Amino acid sequence: MRWLALVLLPFPALAQQVENPRPYGWWLGDELVQRIRIQGQVDPSSLPRPRAVDYWLDLREVARRDVPGGTELTLRWQNFYSALEPRERQVPASAIRLVDGAALELPGFRYVTAPIRPILAPSTPNQLQPDPPFHLIDPVRAGLRLLAWAMALVAGVLALAWQQGWFPFHRRAARPFTRA
Repeated sequence: MRWLALVLLPFPALAQQVENPRPYGWWLGDELVQRIRIQGQVDPSSLPRPRAVDYWLDLREVARRDVPGGTELTLRWQNFYSALEPRERQVPASAIRLVDGAALELPGFRYVTAPIRPILAPSTPNQLQPDPPFHLIDPVRAGLRLLAWAMALVAGVLALAWQQGWFPFHRRAARPFTRA
């Protein structure tokens, strides 16, 4: 009878639909979303917790939603592998339980991560870009504008000092509010 239980154990795993992220084109920091639909109710305490799975992979979120006839899980993984060349990485499978006690394994998946930019810049002469043309800027006009704005600032500060009675304008004829 035990052999029958061992033979029938994998069948709950056949009753799931898995939507894995595309297997290529991922970069450092990308978030990979895996959706799994399971026939049956999942025990919430058996779900994997968000955590650092490895030095290059974090499980950021596990969302559970009850749908007619089962449960839909959404797992959000984040890639922290800083690749020097395109490299295949393996996300591990996770074991969970259904409410009725049946064991089930959430499948892992593989994906290829690539460097954000090439490590070596092109060095052959036909691949190098020419320097952009440069133009000399005449500093005289900019200097004259700076001088005009500086003079306007000094004139504004002097006008404010006179109006407020600050130094050197504090000794002036008495005004009506000063007398009051």
